[in-house]
Amino acid sequence: MEIEKARLVISHFLDIDSNDIDQFTIIDHTVIKSSLLLHRMYAALAKEGYILEDPASIVTFGDFVKAVTQEVDSLSSTQSLSSKKESKQSNKEEIQSIFSVGVDMEKVSQLEETDDYFNNIFYKENFTFDEIKYCTSKANAQQSFAALFATKEAIVKADNSYKKTKFNNINISHNETNKPYFKDFSISISHTEDFVVAVAVKLNSNIMASSIQYPNIKNANQNDTNLNKALKILAILSLGILSIFLMLEFL
Repeated sequence: MEIEKARLVISHFLDIDSNDIDQFTIIDHTVIKSSLLLHRMYAALAKEGYILEDPASIVTFGDFVKAVTQEVDSLSSTQSLSSKKESKQSNKEEIQSIFSVGVDMEKVSQLEETDDYFNNIFYKENFTFDEIKYCTSKANAQQSFAALFATKEAIVKADNSYKKTKFNNINISHNETNKPYFKDFSISISHTEDFVVAVAVKLNSNIMASSIQYPNIKNANQNDTNLNKALKILAILSLGILSIFLMLEFL
């Protein structure tokens, strides 16, 4: 597969000359700090025909080349081992925690501008039809899209099982009071004119059920401790988000 077009796309988002990109060039979230920009890069690559099933696994340009040319035997083996480790770690954390919390902040201006949200590849790859319909009905569509994008990032951070789920398979709906909803999550969104912040809290129902049943005093005390810790974390997060927005407003 011709790879030069990919170099040009990636060089644009890395802000370097395409000739400076080699197999060891890092192209993941450690160099492209904004999740929005990273998703925009992969949407631009998809537009040129470079389709990836699991962009989150790509670290270097060499990884990218292997993935798009399907020379991924050794990479798949590494990913499999990594996935098992993540799964074990995730299960361990779920056993210990009643709540899982994810927080994400995005800059509205980093969204791609378009006159046709329904046919733009970035929006098609990151939002469902219903979400696009919802956001385009709002006075500030870009802000609404940024809020939903941040919510999806927060959901992934709260629950790693969604890490490989494409964003257009995560549908954020809204209830009659316009509050965002996603199954098993409590979601809160705040914004200024330029930034949006989303907090996603997942209740691990199995752990909560065991805490309510109190099978023995030892477990009851441990569950109470976990609940108190979770509530403290939520309080700190709320204060932290409030502080961020106050600082943004006065900068």
